[in-house]
Amino acid sequence: IVPALAGLLALLFAGFVIGKKDKKLGIIFSILVASNIMLIIASRIAMLEWVALLFIIPILALINWDTRKSWGLAGFLIPFLFFSKSTALFLIVALPITLIIYHYLFDKGCECSIKRFWLLCAGGIISSVLWLLWLVPNFDSWLFMNFGSYGSRIGRSVFKVIGATVFSLKFALIMPLTIFLVVIFI
Repeated sequence: IVPALAGLLALLFAGFVIGKKDKKLGIIFSILVASNIMLIIASRIAMLEWVALLFIIPILALINWDTRKSWGLAGFLIPFLFFSKSTALFLIVALPITLIIYHYLFDKGCECSIKRFWLLCAGGIISSVLWLLWLVPNFDSWLFMNFGSYGSRIGRSVFKVIGATVFSLKFALIMPLTIFLVVIFI
């Protein structure tokens, strides 16, 4: 029940936020996400990916809304990803880096992306300070769960990224025609 409710909450919130900007886009977004077969299948399994998606989908919707408040709130939700699933680190790092790269490549005359970057960082810092109120008294438990007898979650995540890269390279060697057609369609 928890993954299904988390997915439903994320979908409703994101559809509402996107619908505030453009009603038709909000409906299309909700239909596409609600009919995604991988999300439907995965919502029947109690996995931590749903906790991460509970924050990723609204973060993307808030970024799409593109107001000062939405960027700050998106930044506020980013530390929740760190405590929900370690594989969500890619998004935590990707958002600020993307804003900086976008500024230097496309937005040189305007400071809009730099303002968004600082709003994102401010929201993240405020949320991180609040998370520290929980983390400081529970640091030993958190350290044990992440790096204790089960091994390092971060180490396993890095190993998964390396393994996925090697697998992708093997796939590229086996299926060059498929890769070529995918690139053409993209």
